[in-house]
Amino acid sequence: MPNKAVHGLISRMLVGNDCSATHKVMDMPYKIYQSRHRKLFHDPLSAVVLGFLTNGYDGVVAGLSHILADYLVTESKRIMRKYGRCKG
Repeated sequence: MPNKAVHGLISRMLVGNDCSATHKVMDMPYKIYQSRHRKLFHDPLSAVVLGFLTNGYDGVVAGLSHILADYLVTESKRIMRKYGRCKG
């Protein structure tokens, strides 16, 4: 999972603001659920609502990019475990 610095960097590149409040709220369940925290707040509707409530329209973009970044990192790790590193 990308850390909050990576999420903030992506948000700054997309909207010019790190939207730290959006990322913090989306990852709050981590304290209780640890690696399974994405069962809460990591769907498009939750990302849009939480993003808008915390950082307005910038937060909407940040919330959706948060989900995408988490998904890409998780899937790349899964693929690496399954197929190993590319040789070449």
